[in-house]
Amino acid sequence: RLSGEDKDKAILQVARLKLNNQQPDEALEALRRISVGTLRRNAKMNTEKTLIEAKARAERGQTERALSILSRLGDTAEAEQLKADIAWEKGEWREASDALLALLSKRGISVQQEPLDENQAELVLNTAVALNLAGETQTLQAFQARYQNQMAETGQAGLFQIVTRPPGQSYLSGRETLLSIVEEVDLFSDVISDL
Repeated sequence: RLSGEDKDKAILQVARLKLNNQQPDEALEALRRISVGTLRRNAKMNTEKTLIEAKARAERGQTERALSILSRLGDTAEAEQLKADIAWEKGEWREASDALLALLSKRGISVQQEPLDENQAELVLNTAVALNLAGETQTLQAFQARYQNQMAETGQAGLFQIVTRPPGQSYLSGRETLLSIVEEVDLFSDVISDL
């Protein structure tokens, strides 16, 4: 039988699983059973508990409360990532792009860092998508110029080019248009495979 910190770690794992199974209420219930003493002694567990709680609140539609909970973590990469996720889910593209830009900085992803790994390339692409959907044309063009060489070396190169096209060249105006990008890239892949 588990006790102390081991018990609290198991409870935290249950909360994570409940959240992953779209059961935010059950995740929150599990979190209530974690000892405050354990959270005071274990910063990593406290951070994870805070992230799970904020995500569960956001999934319940309590966005303001989720963001308030996240503020406990300060200006960390984990907090920025969850802020971006919450804004993305709500279609708040300006907030999502701000959080993603901050996350790029916090993770030290810069133009000097070559090459980008798959996760970094996905983060750069998601930032470009959020900038595009936020209507941040000038910022998007500067972002495209900054990362185009690095992105050209990744599996996301084609999507990055499409997402960062200048206005007037199929500028994205909504989520439905974004979905058509996937079709365009798939069509292009089919053309290449037929050669």
